[in-house]
Amino acid sequence: MRTTLDDSKDELIAKAAEQASDRRGSGGPPGCTAEQFLRSYYRHVAPEDIVDRSEVDLYGAAMSQYRTAAHRPQGTANIRVFTPSVSEHGWSANGHTVVEVVTDDMPFLVDSVTMELNEENRAVHMVVHPQLLVRRDITGDLKEIHTSEGQDGIARDMPHDVFRESWMHIEIDRETDPEDLEEIEQALAKVLRDVREAVEDWERMNSQARQVIDDLEKNPPPLDEQEIAVVRVEGKLYAFSNVCTHNQDYLTNGYIFDRQVVCGSHEATYDLETGAVLYGPALDSLSMFKVREQGGEVQLSWPVENGEGFVASVDPDDEEHRFRAQFVI
Repeated sequence: MRTTLDDSKDELIAKAAEQASDRRGSGGPPGCTAEQFLRSYYRHVAPEDIVDRSEVDLYGAAMSQYRTAAHRPQGTANIRVFTPSVSEHGWSANGHTVVEVVTDDMPFLVDSVTMELNEENRAVHMVVHPQLLVRRDITGDLKEIHTSEGQDGIARDMPHDVFRESWMHIEIDRETDPEDLEEIEQALAKVLRDVREAVEDWERMNSQARQVIDDLEKNPPPLDEQEIAVVRVEGKLYAFSNVCTHNQDYLTNGYIFDRQVVCGSHEATYDLETGAVLYGPALDSLSMFKVREQGGEVQLSWPVENGEGFVASVDPDDEEHRFRAQFVI
């Protein structure tokens, strides 16, 4: 639903486009395409962010970025940090310093750049971020900008020399010291290199991760050997993890009293039936195992290939089931 602000934005862009006919040779696109470019450039900017600007400033900001983008070899980023003034540049940005970036479109760009600026205590006042389909020659010279009518197309469906680029115009607190401006530019160049490397490595890293997952599913590592205590109390067998969850001491070094397992070190106490902690200092319950006596052999319930089954618990060298039992019968 259109609003009065939307209408004001349209009128302002139309007035800004009229500047093109008065500025021949200014480095922008021909006058007949200036309005299309401006509408593409400011397409996603909220009207309230620009309606208070003059048409001169609106036109000047877009054309300045157009000139920054004029030559960019593939795989590189163009960065310019400066403080525009009417006397020097013919336009201004409400007194702010401007960061211009032109690079290949990829994830995380705006967040990475603005986070770096925030870390340097550079308050961000406005962000203009068109993602434009452009055509460049083999050297990187800008030949054409596809206007908004074609911006929603997928770059891979375009001719081989058409690419989607990310253009950023970011306004920050005013800075006039040349050294500080250079430091900002160098810091952002490093951030953009890091983003490019991360994005380009992502598919390779993702592929390696999938290979690792597949390998683990096909060749799972052996289970850690477990200490399991097997005890007989009043004729009934019980089996539980033999390591105190408080200090990793063997529970078979402690004692059993009134259906309670008591650690010999700090008297952490567990329920013999459930493994639940009855008294501290332990916080975590014991692992409990099903146990039975069959054919004169004590057996424990243990994960096997098709679920859970009872296996003999008396063989300390059992490589498949990987547990060692301590018997207190």
